[in-house]
Formats: sequence, C-alpha cells, structure tokens
Amino acid sequence: MVEAIWMERNAIVHGEAPKQINTILRSVCNSFAFYSSTQSLPAGPARWELPPTPWIKINVDAAIRAEESVGAAVARDHQGVVLAIKTTLLSSPDPITAEALAMLLGLEVARAYSWPYVVVESDCLNLLNSWNGGSEVPWQATHVFKQMRDLMISFSQVVITFVSRECNYFAHNLASWAYVCSSFDTLNPSEVSAAVCQDHFWWD
Repeated sequence: MVEAIWMERNAIVHGEAPKQINTILRSVCNSFAFYSSTQSLPAGPARWELPPTPWIKINVDAAIRAEESVGAAVARDHQGVVLAIKTTLLSSPDPITAEALAMLLGLEVARAYSWPYVVVESDCLNLLNSWNGGSEVPWQATHVFKQMRDLMISFSQVVITFVSRECNYFAHNLASWAYVCSSFDTLNPSEVSAAVCQDHFWWD
C-alpha cells in the first residue's frame, strides 16, 4: 500500500493526472496477489520460481572486480521464457554501488519493454532492507535509489524483493560471464553460453 501511494505521489509530481482510487486499489490487489502466490508455494529446496501471470520477473546481480564491476539483468515470464538479457560495465568496484546499479538496470530493462507488472529480484539483502525501509540507505546507493523511484511512474506495479543466491544463479553467472567475455549489451539468449543460462550451478 505504501509503495502504491509513493508511486502515485511521484506520478503527480511528474505532471501526470491523478489516478482514480479504484485504479490504485487494483494495483495494490495485484501486488498482494503476487505475494500470496509466492507464499503459497510448497516448502522444498531453494530454487528459482516462476512469476504468476501477468508479471515479468527480472533477476539482477553484480560481479565485482578489482577496478570495475558488471551489472546483469535477465527477464523471464510466467512460463520461464527468457524475454531479455542485459549486461553493462560499471566503473565502480564498490559492491553497494554495483548492486544498486544492477537493480536500476533491471528497472530500465522493464521500462524499455513497457512491462506493466514487474518483480525485480536481487540477492543483496542489505540493499533490499534499505529499499523497503527496514534500514538506513547507504550513502553509495542514495542517488541510485532516487533514479529507481523516478522510474516507478513507468509501471502499473513493481515489487523489488530479496532472493537467495541459490535462486539467482542465472543473473550471477551472467554478470561473471559478461566480464570474462567483455560482452556488455542487450543480448540474445543464443549469444550466451548454455552453462550460464541455468538456475542450478555457479558458472564461475
């Protein structure tokens, strides 16, 4: 509910007409539906889970190196079909900055494809706690979080949430592979090694 109010506030600040209350309530209900679908899953080994329709799930991660880092985002639909892959070289080797920029990359991919219902998953728990108001925002992430909030008006509903590393191998592998291969761009899945495009093992 708080996120929906914040998104509506941002939309008005950016000059959009206020939404009808029923529209906002539908947005909140869709968000609750997403959370409910994930909470009802049977217990078992940690694994990547399909998003419910009509949501698009974007997993993000960063690979940190000595003098730079790589951000990666992979988007999939409710059938697990890869819809988009994006990698980018980041000038900062700071882990907090890189992980925050990877989250921003996921939102930028979603906006580029005009997906209205999006869930972004990151395995950086500290940042997710900060984003959701559970802890103070690290100074390195302040400007990135502002850019992320500015993007919220592009969507009907966005959920940004934590996922364990065991459920984020694809994005993790993609970031590491991109650095080794110097492949930074919007990529076709066929351009990426099959060993990278999986959810069960570390590529590196």
